[in-house]
Amino acid sequence: MKHYFRVSDACRLYSLQGVTVLAGSQYLDNIINHINVMEVPDIENWVQEDEFLMTTGYMYQNNPLLFAELIPKLKDRGVAALGIKPKRFLEEIPTSVIECAEVNRLPLLLLPEQTAFSLVIRECMEKILLSEKENRASFLKNLLLGHYDSEAEIDVHANQIGLDFHLNNRHTLLIAVEHEDHVHYEKESIYQALKLHCSKIGFPSHHIIHQNHIVIILSYPYEKTFHHMESFRALAQKSDITLCSYSPNIPVAELPIEYKRVTKMAKAVEYNKLNMPLLQFNDLGLYSILPDISDSLFHYYCREKYLLPLQQYDQIHNSQLTKTLRTYLHCNCNMKETAAFLFTHYNTVCYRIAQIQELLDIDLHDMNQICTLYIAFLFHDET
Repeated sequence: MKHYFRVSDACRLYSLQGVTVLAGSQYLDNIINHINVMEVPDIENWVQEDEFLMTTGYMYQNNPLLFAELIPKLKDRGVAALGIKPKRFLEEIPTSVIECAEVNRLPLLLLPEQTAFSLVIRECMEKILLSEKENRASFLKNLLLGHYDSEAEIDVHANQIGLDFHLNNRHTLLIAVEHEDHVHYEKESIYQALKLHCSKIGFPSHHIIHQNHIVIILSYPYEKTFHHMESFRALAQKSDITLCSYSPNIPVAELPIEYKRVTKMAKAVEYNKLNMPLLQFNDLGLYSILPDISDSLFHYYCREKYLLPLQQYDQIHNSQLTKTLRTYLHCNCNMKETAAFLFTHYNTVCYRIAQIQELLDIDLHDMNQICTLYIAFLFHDET
């Protein structure tokens, strides 16, 4: 759903309390994208489409007929609404102006005498910018979730909100994973730092906070090479985040697939508490599958079959079988390296490994069992 700031919304602004609709009440759904104050005779030459125009009527105080002639000109230029502040130069709005506005389907607003134009402009611009931000966020969310059926549909929706999405470019999608649960202003600071960095490297970029992650889509022409990952690494290190990226050369149609991939990477970073400034998929290895099997029968099997028996044995006998097995796997099943790492005699390590095999009824020369044990120790809640 698109979010627009309309004439009806302007009528509810705090700075326009007491506004009266004199004409065009059926057209208060007109969209406002600009706001201006003008007091020049050829005002129609300077207005913009979808503009909320305010005036005191100074130029027409002695010629109400000329004021009425202005109305169709404003309508032709696509003005959203005309607001007139009376009393200073116009004691009341001429009937001819009201009637002309009604005929031309242009909302005509009688602004309260105490209206401060500067406050109205400020409040309108805040609402307009918020609407633009919400529309961009909605578009990017729909794009990432695959809600558009074709590039043509993407182009139509992008154009509707005034966004050039560079459909013919390649794209790189990044997701930022924060290592701490930042409060809002801290997350906003990280978000702005990433936007500024993207601006500095000179490629168009789009940003959204979705599912509590900062998502960045960088766009660049086919003939150019994207070689800025190291600069992102430095920024991520400084901001204490991990930037996840799967592929640097994605056409726009594949962005939903890419988003799923990088989201899984972000999930793996969070689950395994990985603290790396820049992470690409080939850096994850087995860590990539752990979130998906953390609640599976395999996880339960690893815990019940291998980890709990070792931990219980260690507690009863004040031994170090769990630590020894974890180190042994870390050292690629090399007895000598394990002994050196633990500062323990080689024969002691051999004895412990034999105990472990007997206790768990396993063969530590069986690659399948070695892999299962290795994955068991990767589950962060058990290490």
